[in-house]
Amino acid sequence: MVARPWVRFWARGVDSTVAALIFERTAPLLGFPLTSWSDFAVMWTGFIVWIPLEAISMAATGTTPGKWLLRVKVTPRMNFTTSLNRAVQVVLKGMCGAIPLIGLIMMYKSYKRLSARGITNWDESLGLTVTHETIGPLRIAVTALITALSFLLPALGIIR
Repeated sequence: MVARPWVRFWARGVDSTVAALIFERTAPLLGFPLTSWSDFAVMWTGFIVWIPLEAISMAATGTTPGKWLLRVKVTPRMNFTTSLNRAVQVVLKGMCGAIPLIGLIMMYKSYKRLSARGITNWDESLGLTVTHETIGPLRIAVTALITALSFLLPALGIIR
């Protein structure tokens, strides 16, 4: 099994962009005035909202938008509880909640472990395997477009 940490990183980036769009467009409609919140509060609340949505998506379809786009497969198919557990572990163990500097260190450690051992500690603890299929140029182009939007949309004030 060949580990592809960068493909997983870009898949998570696509998911984060989708999550930010959903969260930041719907939160004001639900009475949450994000304009008065700090960026860190918006990010953490976005995590809290995205984690169960990711778990629902993984349990219902076996994938997320980013994983589907970049043809990342997590097997065996997870139920909601396992999916929720995995999503929480990714945020806490893999990204350390995106706490400045500490989060970067944890992402680097996760990258090194995945590169060396071919599996992350959260997938190993849950008995999961992650595989990759050929992506293709169209999917790469769409990923590049979504990545560009993740920088452009905040610059335009559409998301933070």
